[in-house]
Amino acid sequence: MLTPRKLGYAMMLEKDAIRKQLLADGIVDDVELYFLIEQRYIDAHANDKTYRERSQQIASRAAHLQLEFTKEELVKLVEHFEYANDPISISIFDKAKELLRRKSDST
Repeated sequence: MLTPRKLGYAMMLEKDAIRKQLLADGIVDDVELYFLIEQRYIDAHANDKTYRERSQQIASRAAHLQLEFTKEELVKLVEHFEYANDPISISIFDKAKELLRRKSDST
């Protein structure tokens, strides 16, 4: 199974570096050059994680994410949104302030 590889500009930069190396090694036949570039590119990315593996890794990180704010994080949120003037930011400020009050009361 082919592993996912870079696309677009990043892929072309990598293939250009391979092409320059092959030309420096004396490969001049266009067909041979094309297939050698492709083969070296595939070989270089043979051990890359598949899309499924990367997705599972991201999902597992999200599952282990702590969803409770620490007291320091709440203080930072309150300070950041203290002078907010749009409804969403004001709502965040009010919620963070209330959570900070509850956390201070419980400790």
